[in-house]
Amino acid sequence: MPIFKHYDAECNVLYEAGSGVVTLAELVAHRNSLLSLPIRSGIRCFAEYSRAKVDLDYQQMLSLVEPTKEVVGDKEFKVAIHTEDDHGFGIARMYETIHTDDQYDAEVFRSFGEACKWLDLPVNETQQLFERLMS
Repeated sequence: MPIFKHYDAECNVLYEAGSGVVTLAELVAHRNSLLSLPIRSGIRCFAEYSRAKVDLDYQQMLSLVEPTKEVVGDKEFKVAIHTEDDHGFGIARMYETIHTDDQYDAEVFRSFGEACKWLDLPVNETQQLFERLMS
């Protein structure tokens, strides 16, 4: 299934949401599509994957890390990954562990509200945006 995205350039926030089974190819295509965005330092990203199933092994995860860092470049980047099931949480934690460094800060959440709080985003408006994005 596709990965939907919306970039709010004024607030420098990227909203992305996966639905259904999300493949490595779809993640790579999504990452490549970010190259066209006018990303600025300090960008915040809310990655909503509670409705998605992502199944990557460690090597596949590693194949996403360096190219993603190329997209972000030397900009500070903060991403909250929201997923509720145990499998998705484990995959996201693996991503968090191998991807976080001084410029790229990833955190995984089971609570939508906690993810919003960490990114300093309003909960109700963020939920509504994701509902529109995925409809």
